[in-house]
Amino acid sequence: MKIRFLRDCEAPAEQRIHEDDICDCSAMLPRWFYEGEELEDYQLPKVDLSGLKYRVDYDIVEYP
Repeated sequence: MKIRFLRDCEAPAEQRIHEDDICDCSAMLPRWFYEGEELEDYQLPKVDLSGLKYRVDYDIVEYP
């Protein structure tokens, strides 16, 4: 599945806390997504879309 953002919006997304290869710590932090940006199915579990509205903030553009 692939989604496309229909407008600029903010959603929690998993991001690494430390930028080194030793630590693999991550946290859900606010991140901006921009109009036209797309997420593939492997990226979707790392983004919390529950605060966004389907077909207002994002749309599904490709099904499996």
